[in-house]
Amino acid sequence: MVRYFYILGSLFYFICLIGCGSTNLKSTENSPRENLLKVFSPRDVGMDAKILKEIDTVINDEITTGNIPGAVIIVGRNGKIVKRKAYGLRAVEPQKEKMRIDTLFDLASCSKPVGTASMTMKLYEEGKLDVNDLVAKYLPEFSQKDKGDVAIKNLLVHNSGLKAYASKDDIKKTYGDLPQPDALIKYICALPKKYKTGEGYEYSCLNFLTLMKVNEIAAQEPAQKFLKEKVFGPLNMIDTTYEPTEEQKARTAPTTKKENGEFLRGEVHDPLANFYKVGPACSGNAGLFSTADDLSIYARMLLNGGTLNEVKIYKPETVTLLLNPQNPKQKREPRTFGWGISTDSPWSTKLNRIPGQEIVSHSGWTGTYIWMDKYSNSFMILLSNREHPKGGDAGPVRKKCADKVLRSVDLYKDYFKKNP
Repeated sequence: MVRYFYILGSLFYFICLIGCGSTNLKSTENSPRENLLKVFSPRDVGMDAKILKEIDTVINDEITTGNIPGAVIIVGRNGKIVKRKAYGLRAVEPQKEKMRIDTLFDLASCSKPVGTASMTMKLYEEGKLDVNDLVAKYLPEFSQKDKGDVAIKNLLVHNSGLKAYASKDDIKKTYGDLPQPDALIKYICALPKKYKTGEGYEYSCLNFLTLMKVNEIAAQEPAQKFLKEKVFGPLNMIDTTYEPTEEQKARTAPTTKKENGEFLRGEVHDPLANFYKVGPACSGNAGLFSTADDLSIYARMLLNGGTLNEVKIYKPETVTLLLNPQNPKQKREPRTFGWGISTDSPWSTKLNRIPGQEIVSHSGWTGTYIWMDKYSNSFMILLSNREHPKGGDAGPVRKKCADKVLRSVDLYKDYFKKNP
C-alpha cells in the first residue's frame, strides 16, 4: 500500500512538474530586448573575430594613457551583435567604480540625432510639421534680424546662419527675469545671422535648441513624453531618457566637477543644456542619457529601414530622408537630417562613399560616438566619459576602433589588401 501511494504521489509530482515547467519556460522565455542583446560569432555575419579582438588592446591602451577612464563598446552587423564589452572604470573619483555594460552616459551632442532629429522625423511622418516649414511658422519671434527665411531643414543640416554657441551669462544679463528655457529661446530668436541661409555652414548647438522648441510646439507635448511613447518605449530602450531616475543616476558615468566639488552624475554636462533643463524642458543640443545597449537597438532600427523586432518606428522612405545627404553641394562636412557623413579614412572607405551608402555618425563632447555603415549594414556604439576626472581625448579611440571594425568586414577584405 505504501509503495502504491509513493508511486501515485510521484506520478502526481511529475505531472505538476511538467505543468509548472511549461509555465516556467514561458515566463523565463527571452524577451525581445534580451534577444536583441545576444552576442553572436563574428563569423555568422562575415566579420573577422581576430581583428575585432584587437579592439580590446586599442581601448585598454587609451585607458592606460589616461585619454579615457573606461568605455563600453558594441559592434554588430546584419542586426546581430558580435562584440559587447565594458572596459576600465566608470568612476575614478571620489571612489573607483568598475565600468559596466549597463552604464548610462551623458550623450552630449549625440542627443541631436537620437533625440531631437528623431522627434522631428516622427512629427514629419505624422504630418505635424514639414522639414520645408519656416521656423517662424512655429516661433514667430524667430523672424527677427532677417531670419524669416530659415526652414526646419536648415536647422537640421546646420546651414541656418546661426552662430555655434552662446554664453548663459549673456542670456542672464538680458533676460534674467524670464524662466531659463524661455530666456534662451528669446535670446536665439533675437540673434542676427552670421551668413546667408543655406549658403554657409556652422555646426551649431543653437540650431538644435531651436529645433527642439519647434518640435514641442508642433507636438503639443514635452519631448521626453513624446519620444518615450513613440520611439524609445516601443523599441524597449529602457535607459534612454532626459530625466534619469535615482537608480539610473547611480549607474551613470560621471563627467566633470561642479563648484561644490562633486562630480556631475545624471546631470547634463553641456552648459547651455544644463541652463535650459528646468522641469520638463528638454534641450535639443544635449541632455539625453543612454546606454550602449539601447543605442545598439536604435542603430539597428535605422539600418533596418525603420523597423526592428516587428516594431515599426519609421517608414523606409523616412529613414532614407533621415540618413541620406541633404546638403550634397556642401563640400565641408556634408550632413543628413541630424547626422554627419564620414568621408575620410579611417572612418570610411571609397566603397562606402557612394550615394546612398555613406557612413553616418555622430560624436558627443563627453566621449560618446555612434557609427553606422549602410554599405555593410554594420554599426559601432562606443561610449566613454573622457571628461572624467580631469579631461581626456576620445578622438584616438574612436578612429582606431572604427578602423578595426571596417577591416573586420568581409566586404572590405580586398579593399584593405590594396589599401593597407
